[in-house]
Amino acid sequence: MKNISIFLLFFLSFINLQGQNAFPSKNPGKFPKDSVSIRSKFTKNNNLIIFLMNRTKDTISFISDHQYNISIGKEVLDENKQWVKFDQDPIRKPSCLSGIKILKIPTDYYTYQVYENEKYAGDFKTKMRFSLRVNDSTIVYSKNLDISVNKELILPPELRLNKILEQKYAQEKSIEKKYVLLKQMIQNYNDFNLMEKSVLLCKNWKEDEFLEKVNAHYHITLSKFLNANPGLDKYHKTLILCKYLELFQNSFLKSNTEKLESYRKLLPTREEWEEIKGDCKSKKCYEDLIIKDFVEIQFK
Repeated sequence: MKNISIFLLFFLSFINLQGQNAFPSKNPGKFPKDSVSIRSKFTKNNNLIIFLMNRTKDTISFISDHQYNISIGKEVLDENKQWVKFDQDPIRKPSCLSGIKILKIPTDYYTYQVYENEKYAGDFKTKMRFSLRVNDSTIVYSKNLDISVNKELILPPELRLNKILEQKYAQEKSIEKKYVLLKQMIQNYNDFNLMEKSVLLCKNWKEDEFLEKVNAHYHITLSKFLNANPGLDKYHKTLILCKYLELFQNSFLKSNTEKLESYRKLLPTREEWEEIKGDCKSKKCYEDLIIKDFVEIQFK
């Protein structure tokens, strides 16, 4: 019990329980009584100020960052006139407890955040609204605003990151930096189940420098691709498996004979391959995507 108490004291010492970004309202009557409300307005510089007002009888509390900013959702109407999330932040794991704070908003107090014009501005004319989950069953919304935004910010953060990395990769001249970007892209693709893109990236590496390392990634991403596509037809599965084994035998893993044999057992016989070749019914052809060059078919 003593150890638990010490831990709790240590934990709480990192959490500021007194919100420093809540202010008494001079005109609380402008907001609906017995409710939590969100309102927003443009400044002269086209920044957006988002107000959160508490007119309930209770103090409300939210987890916030170290600057007492809480997670207010942003949504816009897309081209299909559907509300979609906008400018989402990537999910981050807190590196330490010092970044966790509790923002308390008493009755007739408000807090606000500024959403800067340079962060959202673009050519796509639409409507925007803000939202906040007050509790498990209640989400409050602001009124809609007419606005022009950067359409790319409708993409989830991981896809936006992919686009940024892809642009940098295409423009990078340094082979060493290009390889570093390749590793980052593979990690990001694999985190979001885009193994096909990882394989294509490795397949298209044209430099002699770092080729052995890229082939190691190629080998690993082929394995991930196979595992992520259990329904792949036998023709393409055999081609990919043969390329995988070729890379495996030329890699630092070649001494792992047990693993090598386990994959060889998945190969077809010569008779099975002849039958498989003539019966490829896949709606999607992976051959150009996956196979770097001629692949020697291996058999059991």
